[in-house]
Amino acid sequence: MKHFVFANAFVNFLVFPQFSAILKRTLLDYRNKLKSSHISLISKVIHEAEYIVSHYTHLNSFYDWSDLEYRFSKLLYNDEFLVHNIGKFNRNRLQIWVLSNEYMNDFIEEMDEGTLPKEKYAQLVESMPHYFVNLGDSDRCVSRIAFNYEPLDFSTTQPCLADAHCKHRLTSTPSVAYSLSHRMLNIYLRLKVRNCYITSSEEDDMKLIDKLCAFMYREAVYIARRGFFARDLFLEHITLCSLLGYEEFYRQNWFNKALSWMNEYDCIKEFRNFDMNRTRLEQGGYKKRARNEYLKLRCQIFYSTCDAHPSALLMSVLSHAVRHAVHFMQLS
Repeated sequence: MKHFVFANAFVNFLVFPQFSAILKRTLLDYRNKLKSSHISLISKVIHEAEYIVSHYTHLNSFYDWSDLEYRFSKLLYNDEFLVHNIGKFNRNRLQIWVLSNEYMNDFIEEMDEGTLPKEKYAQLVESMPHYFVNLGDSDRCVSRIAFNYEPLDFSTTQPCLADAHCKHRLTSTPSVAYSLSHRMLNIYLRLKVRNCYITSSEEDDMKLIDKLCAFMYREAVYIARRGFFARDLFLEHITLCSLLGYEEFYRQNWFNKALSWMNEYDCIKEFRNFDMNRTRLEQGGYKKRARNEYLKLRCQIFYSTCDAHPSALLMSVLSHAVRHAVHFMQLS
């Protein structure tokens, strides 16, 4: 039961140190551009995020290293390396992969052309176990990162501890949707939080991560062109790849669109039609009694005020928007 909660919530908890780190980096780099009122507001948000992370790590302190969530909380405890390793803004670094004839999956060409039906993409989302990295794989591999020693300093890199299972999962194709973003998340946390590499520092950074984010960008463009029907995935792709400073993901209209999804409760509900498609797809694998229970659960989700995962991701997306805006803001 505990692992079920972990599998559905760990990315939500990761968002808090992530958007806190983005805002900390903003203050470090651009404090002289900001008014005192802005600094005070950003500092308050950072403090609240740190409080949540502290509470989360405390709840897991009663477990030991055999527990996945305990190990994950250890990654959140110190964000110094995450703050330092947020990428500088860069342009066209992804171009070689965006224009590449190498395909991450059999449907990327249809995505590029905008002809892939939404229903088909929904099927791909639910086919995550067939694309090397499912949620269980991702959770286990993220939790194993904590076994790597913390780096001595920012310039120190080291090989990640040998892990044949995770290495195979994280470096193999094909990938699509969440399997794509969770591969990116795993490699990023290793390289930028523990300063360790799976293949080599240059290979992980300049090839694996660049390639994954290029295809995540192509998916984000597809989702946007088809009416932003998969909001959660769209936000997840922007959240993760913007950490590397890829300016392809910093689009003002995308930030404005994401902000428009915030309701009067300051959170997001996923687009229901997409969830309805997913409901029909998912329930097919359940026996009748389990299917009825599943439908009851889905109804509760549909009629709830907020969806936790996209709401958490929105915070990171907006923090990226703040950093990017301040970066190009002229001193008065």
